[in-house]
Amino acid sequence: MAGRDEIELIRERADMLEIVSRYVTLKRAGKNYIGSCPFHQDKTPSFTVTPDKKLFHCFGCNEGGDLFQFLMKIERIDFSEAVVRLAAQVGVPIRRERASPLSKFKELNERVCGYFQINLVSPAGQQARAYLKRRGFTKEIIEKFRLGYALPKWDDLIKTFPKDGETLETLGLALRGKEGTLYDRFRERLIFPIWSPAGDIIGFAGRALGDEEPKYLNISNTPLFEKGSVLYGLNFARQAARAIGTLILVEGYTDVIGAHQAGIENIVAGMGTALTAAQAQVLKRYVSRVVLAYDRDVAGRNATVRGMANLRNADLEVFVALLPPEQDPDSFVRTQGRDAFIQITESALPFHEFYLQSVLEDHHAATLAGKEQILRNVKEFLPTLVSAAVRHEIIRELGRVLNLPEEEVARAVKAGKRAGIMTPPSAEKPAWGTEEQVLYFVLQGELSLDRLRDELDVQDFTRYPEIARSLWELGEEWTVDGLLAKLSAEDQVTVRRLVLMQPPLKESDRQRALAEAPRRLRQVRIEEQIARLREEVRAAERAGDREKVWRLQGELVQQQQQLLQGGRR
Repeated sequence: MAGRDEIELIRERADMLEIVSRYVTLKRAGKNYIGSCPFHQDKTPSFTVTPDKKLFHCFGCNEGGDLFQFLMKIERIDFSEAVVRLAAQVGVPIRRERASPLSKFKELNERVCGYFQINLVSPAGQQARAYLKRRGFTKEIIEKFRLGYALPKWDDLIKTFPKDGETLETLGLALRGKEGTLYDRFRERLIFPIWSPAGDIIGFAGRALGDEEPKYLNISNTPLFEKGSVLYGLNFARQAARAIGTLILVEGYTDVIGAHQAGIENIVAGMGTALTAAQAQVLKRYVSRVVLAYDRDVAGRNATVRGMANLRNADLEVFVALLPPEQDPDSFVRTQGRDAFIQITESALPFHEFYLQSVLEDHHAATLAGKEQILRNVKEFLPTLVSAAVRHEIIRELGRVLNLPEEEVARAVKAGKRAGIMTPPSAEKPAWGTEEQVLYFVLQGELSLDRLRDELDVQDFTRYPEIARSLWELGEEWTVDGLLAKLSAEDQVTVRRLVLMQPPLKESDRQRALAEAPRRLRQVRIEEQIARLREEVRAAERAGDREKVWRLQGELVQQQQQLLQGGRR
């Protein structure tokens, strides 16, 4: 990754006007250049570039930033990729550091993937090849997705990579038995490599070729792979998704592969049916519209519907394609063809309509008991939706279908202990946010005060400023008793709770939380500062104070850069 000096040199050498002009037609307007905004439907040119300050700002949609932010948004790439691209264009060599542990992990994953591929084409892989042939997969598509085969041995990878046993365990490819010996996670399975959006192999999944359970087996979370934030095939789908503006979301790996073979490239799969908020944010980087194409049984499950709500809450347009009964996307594409599948996705139902349809299919709306069950279901589901408009539309349509007044439906789904339809229910458990995590590890003696003061300021503690200030004053020789003596009764309760509590952390997550908590708190504060600056930019725009807009935009860029660099000061 480029250091601060390289990033500043790239910024200095880059011609912002020339690069932005590749995407936007600009006309000179005094010191600035204006054009139609590429980020919203702009009826009058409101997109402004100031070359001397190397900033852009749209006075219509409030998008703004520096050259890195422009490239990230227009190309839907992350900061590191934007830096690499601009560095190549302006001739700034990126400093190459010694290989990091993550790069070594990726290199081993690459070697393991190649080994699995060799197994597939060997005599031992005949059963796996026969399965792929029955699915209709060509040699070309098998090679594109780098499918492989794990031999039916307990120690094949361990013996093939004898110097990398512990790393194989770290990467989820090996497990440790009761006696401490390592053995292979995948045995006699068809292997699917899993990629990052940039195309690095970050994990693997295996499909049983017989009656073994589970049918599909993923690696556990590793330093490279987090199941809840990964989308299978996104590395292949990015370009098509940008061109079309839509991603099709399916359930299985073979659904993705079959679609690609048929020429449908804007398609990805989740790592399970329940889509997470993290996956929704990943999707949002590339498209504004998502079409789910699951088989009907999967689409109607409660977990899947909750996942759809996560997508909708990320401000994505969410639609559900209705496949014929007992067909999944792969079987439909094979039997009906590409055009028929595209037609189904283009006629997909809006998410809230599908939700109501699935609820009404599950319960008999003509009976009193059925109506009550439908209302109970909706009552549980509505608080998960952020959009008041979507919640109101569900209530309105439900009243029509059940032949009940809209007001009565609204009252029914508001009743009880759950919060009303306009807001999600509030948590009643003691707070356990990032500030609590940081203070917990300090009070437990696991996070040194020296490290804390290196990474954070007292001002970063907005919930517990007096506790932080007292710790800073006491210094490295602090004690719990000395700290309590300086605090109010309310803060004393907080300290005692954090000293004595059992944190809501699995032991396996504890070290990770300890390593990341200070940085995460710093990032939260930067995000709050960014939100405040954006509000000030909007206020300055309304007041017509363009000089203040540019000054605030510069401050905003600095905060955004700090956030992109992990919150490091």
